[in-house]
Amino acid sequence: MEMLNTKQRTGCFLIGFIIGFLLYVPISSATKFYLSVTGGQKAEHCDFLVIQANKAKCTQKSLSISYDLRQVRGVALVEKNKSEFFSKLTPGAIEQINSSNQRALKHAENIKKIEQSKVGYLFKKLRNVKSFADLQRLGKRQYQKYGVNGVLHVFLPLVGTLFILAGFLWLLLAALRVHILWGLCCLVLPFMSLFFLFLHGKSAIKPFVVSCVGALFVYSGIYLFADKKVYLVKQQSGATSLQKKIEEIMKPQKNRFSCQGKKHCSEMTSCAEAKFYLKNCPGVQIDGNNDGVPCERQWCK
Repeated sequence: MEMLNTKQRTGCFLIGFIIGFLLYVPISSATKFYLSVTGGQKAEHCDFLVIQANKAKCTQKSLSISYDLRQVRGVALVEKNKSEFFSKLTPGAIEQINSSNQRALKHAENIKKIEQSKVGYLFKKLRNVKSFADLQRLGKRQYQKYGVNGVLHVFLPLVGTLFILAGFLWLLLAALRVHILWGLCCLVLPFMSLFFLFLHGKSAIKPFVVSCVGALFVYSGIYLFADKKVYLVKQQSGATSLQKKIEEIMKPQKNRFSCQGKKHCSEMTSCAEAKFYLKNCPGVQIDGNNDGVPCERQWCK
């Protein structure tokens, strides 16, 4: 049993290492907004935050809530691991928040493009793999759904990554045999491997060829198979511009309520609106008995 657990942990580590090595993309940390409003018990997290026309529009997942600026006590902005709190929404603070929101929108747009790419498709297939057994089940599903092409689309990049890793370690050992400084340079500064290959071709040529074969496998698995057989994620026709995304967030949406400062049942127009306010808006007084059902006499009978 202990041997089985060790094998599973080793498999999990290897698969995780391969996925990370194969699909690493240098993406900056996403911008985060935290909105503090009057009557709220804690700051509301917003994926996007736009301040315009004396309104603060907080978008969280698919829900958009508008607050009057008089309700806003402050905004915390976290960007590039640095946090800043604006207790007063001066014109300069509003401009900075809106600029950060544009960067957050662009970041989300880039992530979406990556997710819709062939590499993103492959990552979606591999991210739930925790062990070799999961990998075998994934291979079986790919074969049943897409045939041999589907299996190769998943496994060729993994095999290729192992070849690249083996070639790099082989090259590292060859560099260490020549001199310890060569080994350290190739380990810390990977581009030094090219200089080592040029100066010590006899020692480096075989590991270099192994790495090239691995790179060919990776490329073949990701890009050379027919899209209709292995790539089901359809890209949207035409990329939506950043300005259109901002306009979409700012545009009032039908069939959705927003926090407009209402606090009492007499100000509600329906049970649905009362339930929305109770769930999303701070400072409301519409559930006197705290049973989770608002405005029981007027609307939610």
